[in-house]
Amino acid sequence: MKKFIIFFTVIVLLIITVFLLLPKQENKDIILEQVKKETEIYKKMCFDESFPKGLDNYSMYGDALKNGDYRYHQCLKRNIIEKIDKLANKTDTEKMVKSLDKIQEGISDFYWDLYNREDNGSIGRGVNDASLGRYFEKILEDIIHYQYVFIHDTF
Repeated sequence: MKKFIIFFTVIVLLIITVFLLLPKQENKDIILEQVKKETEIYKKMCFDESFPKGLDNYSMYGDALKNGDYRYHQCLKRNIIEKIDKLANKTDTEKMVKSLDKIQEGISDFYWDLYNREDNGSIGRGVNDASLGRYFEKILEDIIHYQYVFIHDTF
């Protein structure tokens, strides 16, 4: 009988542990989904602002697409800075904005060097702006995730 009680107790403890962990994982999944949705809202808003005629109406040749990409990543950067400004003190905000500027400079320089070692024309010149937008999208998602996890304390 004593073995049965110990066995039963262990089983009950395992079941309780599993049930306590499941909502936690479910919560994480919900938060990650919310983060992705909010990030998509900002990306769409910046895209619509940067390419008001829709992407299909911009030529790959010339500077129209490159200029739209530039407006896009600057819009993302503006939103990143607004979010940083709300969650950090002035000193930390200044440090993070300087870091964003360094990221922008480094990525732009890297892709410029990569695509313009030879004359790749306007397509080569535009790659650095398009690439920077992808990095800023990820940074924006990371900041939104930080807000959900550490500011809202939902994990």
